[in-house]
Amino acid sequence: MKLPARYWPEILPPEKALVFGLIVVYLLFGLVDHDPWRIDDVVNLAIAHSMNSEQWLIPHLAGEPWLTSPPLYHWLAALLGNGLSAIVPWHAGARVSSAIALGGGVYALAIAARHLYGPDAARIAPLLAVSTLGLLVPAHEAQPSLTSFLAIAWQLAALAQWERRPVAASIALGLALGIGFLGSGLSSLLPMLGLLVAAALHPRWRRSNRAGWIIALLIATPLIAAWPLALANQDVSLLQRWWDNELLSLGGHTAMSTKRLELLAWAAWPVMPLGLWQLWLVRKRLTDARNFIAFAGLAITLIFFLRSSEPAHALLPMLAMLTLIAAPAAGQLRRGAANAFDWFGAMSLTLFMALIWLGGVAIFTGLPARVAKNFTKPAPGFVPEWSWVAFAAAVIATLIWIRLLVSAPRSPWRAASRWSFGVILSWVLLVALWLPWIDYGKTYRPVSADFRRELGNTPGCIERRGLDEAHRASLDYFDGIRTQPIGPKTEEQNRCIFRIVQATPKSERHLAGWTLVLDRARPADRKETLRLYRRNE
Repeated sequence: MKLPARYWPEILPPEKALVFGLIVVYLLFGLVDHDPWRIDDVVNLAIAHSMNSEQWLIPHLAGEPWLTSPPLYHWLAALLGNGLSAIVPWHAGARVSSAIALGGGVYALAIAARHLYGPDAARIAPLLAVSTLGLLVPAHEAQPSLTSFLAIAWQLAALAQWERRPVAASIALGLALGIGFLGSGLSSLLPMLGLLVAAALHPRWRRSNRAGWIIALLIATPLIAAWPLALANQDVSLLQRWWDNELLSLGGHTAMSTKRLELLAWAAWPVMPLGLWQLWLVRKRLTDARNFIAFAGLAITLIFFLRSSEPAHALLPMLAMLTLIAAPAAGQLRRGAANAFDWFGAMSLTLFMALIWLGGVAIFTGLPARVAKNFTKPAPGFVPEWSWVAFAAAVIATLIWIRLLVSAPRSPWRAASRWSFGVILSWVLLVALWLPWIDYGKTYRPVSADFRRELGNTPGCIERRGLDEAHRASLDYFDGIRTQPIGPKTEEQNRCIFRIVQATPKSERHLAGWTLVLDRARPADRKETLRLYRRNE
């Protein structure tokens, strides 16, 4: 159903500039203005940062090989971090790789939606993508799994144009397969190959552009093979370690647990209910090419989501599929459902923005006292710094939302578009008023600095016990502190003088043969603390 032009000026203009501007604001707000955070963010930033000193072929985490996934994302993050370090902190520049991956995926979904469902679906698809709750956090941290979102979105765009632009579509498909593998490994490549097989079974793709399959495979095969072959040439044992990790990531789950249900319920809002409505609308036309490819892709990505050992990462390709399916459904809701969705979005997001303002006022003024206590207790010692730029952004976002509440005209697309605008504006408001407070409680920078002061510049080897990847990454990224696992010491001169231990605040501090030097934790962190010990002479 094509929306008459008169509906667009107020709520979703056909001009690309507004949609593009909103998505850019969404991608950059909260992306470049905070420290590396636990867990994935700091781990991936530390890996990318280590490429300045370690070799580029093999990712390293705090000096040790890290072979959990191929390194495409980390290569891009390292290049951007170095290239933008003159204007923003290194980690901020590196995180722009996430904006590129998600932005490229959103653009590809718009192309796919236009060729499969028409221009109106193409307009709403990007906004639905960025307003899906499951993308909020990954979009604003260093997250390699965003490359799987990018890759499968471009695969969909290529298949959607398979007949109209055969050469361009074939090239795009080959590049998408290569990017998917080099960015996220088998967990991205296998669902894409499954979608490829499904497309080949349908007459539309099987009978048209047959040369395109060969072109795509000729492009994808060397891209897929290059890194494993280079890894094997470097050290066969490293290739085996990577392969074992890839197989482990595929997992062995066969049923949807309660936690996965909960993850799916909130992370896929609102594209999942819209996708289910689209399924009902086209239930008698599922074999039509555009419906077949979309729902086949959804089924394949759902299977991998259920089986993956990392469901939060495996969710992203499925969100791309759901966004494509939800785009045409957003304008075809029945009046009662559309009004309910619109009412829920308006009320919930307005309440959320009001709570953000209440919390922001409490952070900066200490009033009301009962609310302020909820912010000072988890962040003792935090001193807010006033920013007119942040305040102006918060006011502008609020005024835009109020305008949308009172003047958005009725249309079939109002519920979905107002929800999308509201999520973007809520995110801007949250970042503007709360981000310094959130950053204060999540960063390990002060902890790492204290450890560096005690260790000095030449501490020698440092043992570790209980440190996870986020601890090791934080200490290495912030202050170059690298540790090694505790092993047998047969020679006196090989013994490390220092040991860093991860413990709970209430756990026993005494360690036989060692003297406690430092005990530090992030503000109000009640679950873990890092302790520095010096070996007794």
